[in-house]
Amino acid sequence: MKKSEFKAYIREEIISVLSEEMSPAEAQAKKANLAAAQEKIKDAQAQLQTATTSLEKNAASAALKAAQEDLKQANAIKESDDDAEPTAADLKKKDSVASASNKLQKLVSKMKAMAKEYKEAEGDKKEKIKDELKKLTAEKKKLEASL
Repeated sequence: MKKSEFKAYIREEIISVLSEEMSPAEAQAKKANLAAAQEKIKDAQAQLQTATTSLEKNAASAALKAAQEDLKQANAIKESDDDAEPTAADLKKKDSVASASNKLQKLVSKMKAMAKEYKEAEGDKKEKIKDELKKLTAEKKKLEASL
């Protein structure tokens, strides 16, 4: 399952849980969904351990962090029968996560392009690219932390 598909799946699960009242049967289904989310976290951890390059490790780490955050949000939902629909603030937060994810993807692709330039560059140009990559790495870590 791709990272984007996984995020979309978790997001849909959270929204569906927030938007409907729960009966005892639905509470059981929610517990099953949480167990499935925990399994996906284990899979993401396994991918992180088997990743060979640093870019693969960063992508797997980001997927793991996103899955853990989604699991925390799912666990924070009350299991009472009077669950309310998501508030505008909740939906706005989801949008900010999506925009941060998009920024992160663009930043990673830019860094990959710069890494190729770095391999081909020599002298002062190579140092300038290295400095820029360090700045982009710091920005990337901030974005990953916000996810």
